[in-house]
Amino acid sequence: SGMRRHLKAGELPVSLQELYDRNPEARASLRQYETFQDADPVIDLSGEIERGEAPLLLQWDVRWGFRSYNGDYLACTGCGPTCLSMAVIGLTGDAACDPWSVAQYAQAGGYNVPGSGTSWSFISDGAAHYGLSARELPLSEAQVTDALARGELVILVVGPGDFTTTGHYLLLTGAEKDGFRLNDPNSPKNSAKTWPWAQLEGQILNLWAIG
Repeated sequence: SGMRRHLKAGELPVSLQELYDRNPEARASLRQYETFQDADPVIDLSGEIERGEAPLLLQWDVRWGFRSYNGDYLACTGCGPTCLSMAVIGLTGDAACDPWSVAQYAQAGGYNVPGSGTSWSFISDGAAHYGLSARELPLSEAQVTDALARGELVILVVGPGDFTTTGHYLLLTGAEKDGFRLNDPNSPKNSAKTWPWAQLEGQILNLWAIG
């Protein structure tokens, strides 16, 4: 892709270096950049998914993170496609809907907005493309809890706060007594915690129930 520059051994492109500095959880993957940048490794998630469970997939996984998306690397800009991928796999079991294939769909449809991420319309149109429904929810804990209880998954887009300094997509997968379980495609640590609604609410810009 046009993003590859002549780098010294061990150097990262600027956006990946910024991700490296900002997110310690991504570093082990980013250290493999030289190995995987031109590899286009085979992506086969079939052995990693359990029917009815949304897998935690990370936008900086070496299998797709160094591919070009939205004028940058999927590792940096791929949270939207990665969240829709997790939702589609969780609801349909279709392992072929990996983050790279969903990112290609987003690019082909013009849903990627260079410089500002993936457009909100991608969530509803993308759900329909994969045979699912998406409905926007109001900012209501009761409605989110109800959607999850019905077996839907809930995609959030959040602004600056606990998850991002800009904008970011997350997937809510369940509700517990002390908060919501979520898959953050940028952080296994965030994904291992439960998040009280009071902590999430002020960061949420929009939300969709996917079923």
